[in-house]
Amino acid sequence: MKFTKLLGMSFPTIQTEQIRLRKLKRDDALSLYNYYSNENVYCYLDWNGPESIERSIEVK
Repeated sequence: MKFTKLLGMSFPTIQTEQIRLRKLKRDDALSLYNYYSNENVYCYLDWNGPESIERSIEVK
């Protein structure tokens, strides 16, 4: 389900001095795939992440 349908608003951007949280963009697909491909990351998660860069694009 899309976030906008769930809450009835767009995904907010939240920023502090140290971090910025924002909606994923198409350009983030490779970084997302690489992040979940890192064994030191996915071993702690309940989802192994996208199995391809193409699937990363769909996740956004």
